[in-house]
Amino acid sequence: TPPFGSLPQLINIPKSKVYGVELNATVLPIDSLRITGGVTYVASRVDEDPVAPAEARNPFGVLTSFVGESFPDTPKWQAMVDAEYDFPVMDGQFEGFLGGTLTHRSGTYAAFGRSPQFAMKSYSLLDLRAGVRSEDGHWTFFALQVLEARDGLVKVIDPFMSAGALAAFFAGGLARTLGSAEAELLG
Repeated sequence: TPPFGSLPQLINIPKSKVYGVELNATVLPIDSLRITGGVTYVASRVDEDPVAPAEARNPFGVLTSFVGESFPDTPKWQAMVDAEYDFPVMDGQFEGFLGGTLTHRSGTYAAFGRSPQFAMKSYSLLDLRAGVRSEDGHWTFFALQVLEARDGLVKVIDPFMSAGALAAFFAGGLARTLGSAEAELLG
């Protein structure tokens, strides 16, 4: 064992299987509404452990076997649905839009070894956006991760939270982002 404990290493897996499928679709049920959805399934499996000088070790440096495990950070399922509605603003001088994206990712592990400390549980996120477009560019206001669902619990941003409660809320999961963006269309 190195003097600094177990250090990450890049290893080659000599034999494995990876297969999957991805489906995407976009529908326009009415002229001003676009709905896009997608789902991905990936199955991976290690069929043979690394050979010397590499060794199959878990994140704590213990010799183990990776045979039968899936690749790290490779969830079996990922899905998303996005919707955006456009509408005229100021007698058609501008185009307003409202949209949202819901994503889901199934659980996986961050490292080989299936250690509970490296388990990445499944989660779902909701992002929202609104904005205005013109022929020159567009302005977008967005709120990312407005809703987070994991472990059967749903967290929602409450705009009336105190600063301390809001900070504690943000620390409890993935970082929330509120912001705006401006883009100039070059032509």
